[in-house]
Amino acid sequence: MSNPVLVDQIIPATDVIPLTARVGAEIRGVRLGGNLSDAAIAAINALLLKHKVVFFRGQEHLDDSEHELFARRLGDLVPHPTQGPVAGTASVLNLDS
Repeated sequence: MSNPVLVDQIIPATDVIPLTARVGAEIRGVRLGGNLSDAAIAAINALLLKHKVVFFRGQEHLDDSEHELFARRLGDLVPHPTQGPVAGTASVLNLDS
C-alpha cells in the first residue's frame, strides 16, 4: 500500500505531521490496538517506510503485551542482543528517559 491516495483513504494526510524535512512524523487520530484493520496496518507501515520513524501520542491504553501485538503486525520483531525483555514479552524493552 505505497500509493499515497490509498494511504490517505485510511489515514488522512492532515493527520500525518512531518517532524523534520527528512525523518519522522506524528500520526494523529489512530487508536492503536488489536482491532485495527489490515488496511490501517498497511497504511501505518507505508507511513513508517516513508518517514522512517512514526510517533503515536496518547496510547496509554496499551499495556506491554498489547504494544507487542501491534508491533508484530508491522513485521517480525528482533529481540535486543544484550538486554532482556520485559517479563511476559518477547521483545519489549524498558526505556528510561
